[in-house]
Amino acid sequence: LNEDFTGRAFAHTSGSNSVSQLSPLLEKGATIFTFHPLQSFSSTETDMEMMKKMHVFIENGENFFVQEILSKIGNPSHNISTEDKSKYHCAASIISNLSTGLIDFGFELMEDLGVSREDSREAFRALIEGTNNNILRHGTKDALTGPISRGDFTTVQKHLDILDKEQSALYRLLAMRTLRLAEGKITPNQYKKIAEQLRKDDINGKI
Repeated sequence: LNEDFTGRAFAHTSGSNSVSQLSPLLEKGATIFTFHPLQSFSSTETDMEMMKKMHVFIENGENFFVQEILSKIGNPSHNISTEDKSKYHCAASIISNLSTGLIDFGFELMEDLGVSREDSREAFRALIEGTNNNILRHGTKDALTGPISRGDFTTVQKHLDILDKEQSALYRLLAMRTLRLAEGKITPNQYKKIAEQLRKDDINGKI
């Protein structure tokens, strides 16, 4: 367009795309920024109290237009550089999307026992909510429970014994991450034994 956009502001709300998507507007004098609400929206129904607590991540957040918006909505905000946008979105996807896939992994194992996913949602509701609340209240390290946090390599081996190739690979990667989180809560010998257990190929060649 042969138009001067000086004094006008344009933004997008994508978490993964950077502000550079709007660079043609910048060349015509516009102010550009991104405004990503850190929240998942799985339907058109929106909890307004949740919206008020929602944090917003912004590129080019120092300009007048962004400050005007923030002053009106009152949400907490954070500036993020264009170079860090992909890492930020990756973190958000791991915490939100990939954790959903992880819970589905557990529901799949329960389905093998004849428990439907619907029944599992109710059966594990208190556990999921309790775990999430403990993470938010105390942080991931102090919220950690289970066999790895106790150095219980016998139970870890029982888990590995019942998983197929794909399941075993996923379990081992997640367990190694969890083991690093448990460092200091278990003895060095327990840490070493579980680490060796998770890294080795089992007799069935699962990984």
